Amino acid sequence: MSLTQSSDPVGIYNSRVKGRQILLENPARESKAKQRRYEKRANEAAERAKKKSGIMGRREASEKGTWKLEKEQTRYVTSSVVSPNI
Repeated sequence: MSLTQSSDPVGIYNSRVKGRQILLENPARESKAKQRRYEKRANEAAERAKKKSGIMGRREASEKGTWKLEKEQTRYVTSSVVSPNI
């Protein structure tokens, strides 16, 4: 390559770059919408698995009335939770 050819930027571009695909150093990131969709699907799958296993949550248990304690029973539950070493 001679000195006159290397100083011609148009010729260098045409011979080396034009028509070629050049990989960029920064990879394409997933869009925020796509990430939200993925998270939503994961959460829905976790909810389905939870429902399938039959585990009841605190809110559902209170709605169905399975966690209603008498006033005397609540006193003992809270004291044992606060000080388990006694």
